[in-house]
Amino acid sequence: MSMIGQSISIGELARRADCKPETVRYYERIGLLRDATRTGGGQRRYGDDAVRRLTFIRHARDFGFSVESVRELLAMSDQPDMPCQEVDAIATHHLKKVESRLQRLSILREELQRMVTQCAGGKVESCRIIEVISDHQLCITEKSHGGLTTWVSTNATPHAQWLAQRNIQKQHEYQSDGEAQRGLFWCPLR
Repeated sequence: MSMIGQSISIGELARRADCKPETVRYYERIGLLRDATRTGGGQRRYGDDAVRRLTFIRHARDFGFSVESVRELLAMSDQPDMPCQEVDAIATHHLKKVESRLQRLSILREELQRMVTQCAGGKVESCRIIEVISDHQLCITEKSHGGLTTWVSTNATPHAQWLAQRNIQKQHEYQSDGEAQRGLFWCPLR
């Protein structure tokens, strides 16, 4: 390990990367962070390169990259003359996953807003939120058997019917783009 610059403790490394010492040990154990040099007393010592690498790891994880993707990105960052097409591919794949998750979260938000709006207050025995969570048929969308079915309950409000119709239109738009994204519309309460 290069010790360019000062030699710092695990606590100082963790402080600089805004994490806990156990996080540093974890990243060492799984091979994302190189093993530290040790003092005669067995204490870990780190240089500036460990600070940069741990900061990279933490920032990549903040972006939501998986540990495996971070491992690949680190390996590529160790080869600065390498073309960045593989880096682009990893980031593009991750972006698609994030966009899909955002679409599902949007549906979740709408379903939760609908439940909250329909709840009139009062007692739990007549609470619309408890009712919808207890009875999946009151949801606007349903995912079953790995496929996707969108339907509207006979008890649905006009807003719920409009939302279901909009979801059906969105589903067809995505499927017509050749990206039949399974689970795009799902009941968030299942």
